[in-house]
Amino acid sequence: NVIITAMAGEETATCDITVKPIPAEDIVVNVPEGDIAAAVEAEKAKVAKVGKITINLTEGAAYTVNSSIVAPAALVINGNGATVDASALDANMITTDAAEPAEWVTIDSIAVKDVTVKGLGKALYYSAIKNQNIQNFIVDNSVVEIVKDVTVFDFTKGSVAMNFTVKNS
Repeated sequence: NVIITAMAGEETATCDITVKPIPAEDIVVNVPEGDIAAAVEAEKAKVAKVGKITINLTEGAAYTVNSSIVAPAALVINGNGATVDASALDANMITTDAAEPAEWVTIDSIAVKDVTVKGLGKALYYSAIKNQNIQNFIVDNSVVEIVKDVTVFDFTKGSVAMNFTVKNS
């Protein structure tokens, strides 16, 4: 609660205001084609605070990613057999929100499923902050083609993945 006191001449008025945190809203981004990151940013702009992001790609469709997919919380990419051309991307494909928490923050999961990523020149995932605990990091039935000497999963800022699973990839 915040108490505000205002004075007008010799008159004083006091009011008690309750400040409530904005709840995070989960978003689902169904991307029929085109730039995945642009579609995610367009959906993120529609809510005050973003929670989990689920990205659904279309089976057999072709996509690009021209900027990082920034995830402030959990992220799931359901590729459904799609191919992503990351050759124009001069950044990490998936990164965490840049706002560093004062204390450890737990994220339920980051998952990349059923997708082929071609031409990746930087990390598939880069932890942009410290003090982040990812409970489950999953790469399932996916192919990632890197074109440079890169660290595919980069946790150098001090975050951790408690359970790291790469399956059929």
